[in-house]
Amino acid sequence: MAEETTIQEVCAKFIESYCKEKGYQVKTTSEPTKLRLDICNLSDRTIVNIYNTGKIQVQGKDNDLHQEISDLKKRIEAGPQDVQQYGAVTKASSATYDIILADLRERIKESWATVAQTSEMEVSPSKYIAYRTKLSDRRSIVTVTQFTNGKLMLQGKTDYLFDMCCDHLEKTAQPSEKEVAARFVSSDQSVLEDFVARYTPDLVSFSEEEVRTEIGNAYGFLDDHDQKWLVASKCLCNSGIMLPEYSPFVMPSSKAFEGFVKKLMVSIGLVPVNHFFTKAANFSILNDKTNPSRMAVCAKEKYMDTMLEDLRLSLDKFRNFMMHSDSSFVTKVETPGAAKSLVQEVHKTIKEKFDYFGKVFSLSS
Repeated sequence: MAEETTIQEVCAKFIESYCKEKGYQVKTTSEPTKLRLDICNLSDRTIVNIYNTGKIQVQGKDNDLHQEISDLKKRIEAGPQDVQQYGAVTKASSATYDIILADLRERIKESWATVAQTSEMEVSPSKYIAYRTKLSDRRSIVTVTQFTNGKLMLQGKTDYLFDMCCDHLEKTAQPSEKEVAARFVSSDQSVLEDFVARYTPDLVSFSEEEVRTEIGNAYGFLDDHDQKWLVASKCLCNSGIMLPEYSPFVMPSSKAFEGFVKKLMVSIGLVPVNHFFTKAANFSILNDKTNPSRMAVCAKEKYMDTMLEDLRLSLDKFRNFMMHSDSSFVTKVETPGAAKSLVQEVHKTIKEKFDYFGKVFSLSS
């Protein structure tokens, strides 16, 4: 059952998610009569007050960001039914992974504190459980349970925190393609069971071969977890499972595309190696024509500026298929065929961008 949420919290969540998609920084402060959101896009700042009654007030200097957020306010006021989805979109979800190695279990256990705020960890609460802890942000909770037989379970809701925890684990533990793909349909037990029943080693081999063929040498450039996300999308597309709508088929590949862009930006010297290590990191430099690093990159080839702008446009488009806490930012996909076409478009874009930048910067694969 969906959690009851006040209209104030619903509006705040809507604005926070919008800003996250745009790469803006948001600091939310709870006050007696309102929630205050301080928003910054690196050059401008504005303030949004959301009162307990649901009234929204935009404050600050009259600049581009102020106008943008004022337009967002009008969108909320014009279509409250869309915003109200925020109070009822999350569903219970879980993901399981098999962590056999003792040192890997310990490394994962110690790393949860870097992902989100953790509660006190229960160590060996029973002979079957090695540890249990809860991760939380301002609105969400994810329970992590490591069983002594190697099974690790994440339990939460289909929201940003749950997705972030799964991402963290998949980057750290190198789980199987089956485990990676399954978590994108884990909110519906019957669909999950259907996918598991259809999953075979041949499905993985066939799907991986399709990915390799479609993106060429870019496959070797990608990090392991991004490769698995691309293969996971193909596995879901090729599995034949039925869904109410098919954005989960595209979600893993959209994650892989973001990972590709991050690695590409570092590889061509657009950002430092540690740029994306912080939670506040974003992709704004792709459009910042006054940035010295971007100017130096653009000086290497006459079409570079256009390609960087196109890269940002592709990033914005494909990120709309990421797993979100709010359904209004996830582009719905009505048919399996449409999902397959979108996944192929992600692959085509990765190949085109890798081939272009690879010629200028000699990217290794």
